Amino acid sequence: MTSKPKERKDNGGAAFPFAANDVSNMKMQSQGMTLRDWFAGQVLAGISSISIDGFSVSPKDEAEWAYQRADAMIAARAALSHKEAEK
Repeated sequence: MTSKPKERKDNGGAAFPFAANDVSNMKMQSQGMTLRDWFAGQVLAGISSISIDGFSVSPKDEAEWAYQRADAMIAARAALSHKEAEK
């Protein structure tokens, strides 16, 4: 039985990429967290700031919801970039 390859989601690339030189002057790049992780974290911060009496959502559900929103933001960002490129 062969397993189906996992579909890779667009993670938006690095959220805060930077180039730095080490002691031997070799250029190194740190990717840090992905833009998808950054967007999801921002969504979670927003969710955490809202409190409704008698309403609670599990942390797992909150995290899944945050990544769904992050994926939507990345898709919208790509669509807008594509529209801008067509101008």
